[in-house]
Amino acid sequence: MGLVTLVDHGLTFVPHPWMRHSPPGRARVGGSVAAEGANRIESGPRMPGENIDIVRRGYDAWNRGDLAGVLELVDPSFEWHEASEVPGGVHVYTREQFESYLVSLGRHWETFRFELQELREAGDLVVADVLELARGRASGVEVAQRFVHVWTMRDRRACRMKAYLDKDEAIREAGLGGGQAM
Repeated sequence: MGLVTLVDHGLTFVPHPWMRHSPPGRARVGGSVAAEGANRIESGPRMPGENIDIVRRGYDAWNRGDLAGVLELVDPSFEWHEASEVPGGVHVYTREQFESYLVSLGRHWETFRFELQELREAGDLVVADVLELARGRASGVEVAQRFVHVWTMRDRRACRMKAYLDKDEAIREAGLGGGQAM
């Protein structure tokens, strides 16, 4: 079966269904999945490229089904904003809401992963050009959609992510200007 886009079928983004439980060696803290030491993110001057590394670690954790690994990289007041063009797009405003959202998505998709196309840093922003690939749980249909995620970083954690379908709009949001193609 060939690939179709998520937008063509009114579908939204969903992670691996097996992200419902803590991976071995992970602990539940305050009712949510969290890695041991997740609240001990060091502050201080950051190294160039460090935010890119953090965002890359988040996508890697996602792709291997490590929900706790994803959550340890986001701020307690993390905001997630799906692209405005996505029907039924979700907005969440805390790490706990984000966790609940991610866990709930497994009922729609058998598999879901990100293929990073490019990562760029602009101050406290990281712009991630990603290809999302998924297979419907009930239909078995494979879908693909290209998004640009603009991550806002603070104290070595993601505090906000806004998704775009329009790459130029995302680049403008990140302050990279229309002339700097990704």
